[in-house]
Order: sequence, then C-alpha cells, then structure tokens
Amino acid sequence: MTTLGSLFDLLLAIGLLWLAWRTLVHPQLFRSLVFFVVFGLVMAISWARLQAPDLALVEAAVGAGLTGAMLLNTYRDLEKGKPGHWSELHDELEASRLNPSTLFLSAGALVLLALLGWSLWRLPDSELLIAGAVQQNLAHSGASHPVTAVLLNFRGYDTLLEIVVLFLAIIGVWSFHVLSPIDDGRQLPLDYSELVVALVHRLVPLIIIVSGYLLWVGAHGPGGAFQAGVILASIGIIFSLTGNLAPAAESTPGVRFFIILGLLVFIGVGFGTMIYHEGFLDFPHAWAGALILTIEFSLMISIALILVLLFNNAAGMRRR
Repeated sequence: MTTLGSLFDLLLAIGLLWLAWRTLVHPQLFRSLVFFVVFGLVMAISWARLQAPDLALVEAAVGAGLTGAMLLNTYRDLEKGKPGHWSELHDELEASRLNPSTLFLSAGALVLLALLGWSLWRLPDSELLIAGAVQQNLAHSGASHPVTAVLLNFRGYDTLLEIVVLFLAIIGVWSFHVLSPIDDGRQLPLDYSELVVALVHRLVPLIIIVSGYLLWVGAHGPGGAFQAGVILASIGIIFSLTGNLAPAAESTPGVRFFIILGLLVFIGVGFGTMIYHEGFLDFPHAWAGALILTIEFSLMISIALILVLLFNNAAGMRRR
C-alpha cells in the first residue's frame, strides 16, 4: 500500500502541474475555466492526502465550487455581450501570453518555486513543537479538534481579522455600486425544465443539513464556520444562477445586520472575556465550548450572506 500511495501522490503532483499549465496556456477560454475547476478538485484531493481535511473542504467549496461558478457565470455574460467586445477580449488574452512582462513574471515564479522546494528539502529534522503545544492545551480550548482550537482560541486574532477582510470586501463592492450603479431591474426567472426546478427544491434542504452538520462537527472534526458558511452560500448562488435571485441596488438594514453579526459577536465575546476573565478572547474553561459554538454560528450566517452578495452583485455589475 505504501508503494501504491506514493505512486498515487506522484500522479497527483504531475496532474496538478499539468492542469495548472493547461489553465494558463489553453487557447480556448471556456476550456481554461474547466481546467481551473478540475485543478481545484484535484488540489482538494491533495490536501486530503496531506491529512489536512479542513483545507480540502475549503478548497473544494471555494477553489473549485464558488470561484468556478463565478468564473463560468462571467464567461456566460461575456458570451451574451457584443461580439466585437468578445473578440477584442480574446485578442488581448492571446497577446498577453507572449508579452515580455508575462514571460518575466513566469520565470520569476519558477525561480521562486525552485527556491521554496530547495528550502523545504534542506530543512533539518525537528519535532513539531507547535503541534505538541496545541495537543497539551487542547483540553482547555473548548474544542476537541486542534484546527478549531487554533483558529478560535489559541490564534483567535487571526480569524477575527479574516472576518474583517470579508466585511471590508463587501463594503468595497457596495462602494463601487455608488460610483457605478448596477441595474436595479428585477431579473425574470429563466425558463428551466421541471427537472431543474425539482432538483433545486430538493437540494436546498440537503444543503442546509450539510452546512449545519459541518458547523456542529467542527468542534471535534473537520468542518467549522467557514466551511459551513460556504456550503450555505451555495443556496443563494443556485438561486442566482437560475435567475430567481436578482442583485439588489442597495442593502437593507436587515441585510446589513446579518452581514456584521459574526463580527459583532466575535468582538463582543472578546470584550466579555476581557472584562470577566483574563484577556481579550481568553475563554474561561467552563464556557469555552459554548462561546466558540456561538461565534461559529454567527460567523456561518455572516460568511454565507457576504459570499452570496459578492457573487450576486458582481454578476449584477457585469449585466449593467
């Protein structure tokens, strides 16, 4: 099994390099997008082989799923545009492949890749001190899964800043709408077959169950708020792709509340622990599990809504 596993890993590595190359150099844009989605799926398998299932879930949901849907939706809108604009864009893409600056950046990326590979190869054998420290303090973190303990307890500041980045992203999109308003006309539902409509109606309850499971299991296994939020966001993306959810010209107070809910709860819990315990985001042992679950639930709602708005409003700006 060791030989078969090594052979499988070698094929994965070769497949990733080949897919990345085909994504960049294929003359047909649609096939490049398909290669990109397949690359994300193979990368998810690679993370699973590296015993990082949390990263595998995120890569499959975001790298192959959300990003792939956004790129394919953009391609569809480009095809519906003016033929002259499409041909001009195609000519620009073809010219950029032979541009000296592109070749220079490609050579620099290869040199950087070689240096990183050489550095990893030359690393001395040493014990994973950080992993040992996490295992020693896992019982006091409020979670039995080390990744969740690191993200929401030991390194809670990093996760808090990641949520701030998402919040700033949606603010940036709305600010762009102020400078360049989107078409606020409601999009009529597309004429899909009964099979597609029935499939969507059956997928939505299943997606909700899966996202809830990923949120709950995150305390003691692969999963958590971000993975659950991305899966939950797929409901809005499905409705957007089928024409049943049009981009809004402006946000409502309710939407703004749920967007900032995760950030408010995260900061509120941090200040609460600072006042009643020892420090900011220093959870007391007796309440750590409940506080982490509260933060993750609010983060799931905010992450899902932000991702849907980013996807839907980006599509709206392209259709204006």
